[in-house]
Amino acid sequence: MAPGTVITIAVGSANGDEGDFSITVNETNAGVPANDLCAGAIPVNFTASCDFVTVTGSTEDACPEVFAGACNLDNFPTVWYSATVPAGGVGFGFSAFTGSPSINIFSGACPTPASQGSCITAATDVTNLTPGTYLIAVRNTDPGASFGFDIKTIVPPANDLCASATTLSDNVLSNGTTACATPFSTSYCGLNTTNSHTVL
Repeated sequence: MAPGTVITIAVGSANGDEGDFSITVNETNAGVPANDLCAGAIPVNFTASCDFVTVTGSTEDACPEVFAGACNLDNFPTVWYSATVPAGGVGFGFSAFTGSPSINIFSGACPTPASQGSCITAATDVTNLTPGTYLIAVRNTDPGASFGFDIKTIVPPANDLCASATTLSDNVLSNGTTACATPFSTSYCGLNTTNSHTVL
């Protein structure tokens, strides 16, 4: 329950059992994850583009959201992270899921962010994003459990596409990387057009 929420408590009794009563209410946030609310999202700190970092957490004692998103967040305890796609980036990669997390990417700001794409439950690349900061909602089972996953930013090399091919000079060393490069449109040398990494 979000801070400041007013709740109404109804008290009733069967006919013949009516009478005086006392109620004691103790308000506590003990055990509630610090990132239970969208506004308390924990930033993911990437070491470098295209390098996975591990995120671990727990949804135990977290609350469901007031909106469903793509992962039925309104029915399951949910916690929040934030992650930034850097300049030149196109999205995030996810891998190494433990604890069966379901991940929902959001753009915009709390309390009404906009869901981006489908619910992520297995290793995948999301490559339709633009540079900027995104909110990442994570839920698993009810009443909550520990989870983990790896995430990276996807930033293709400058010479990822044919139109931006690097010019090589005679007897001049040229360093490069295929990390986060996209597949070429034509298969060659055993490379495929779906998940190989090619630069030009």
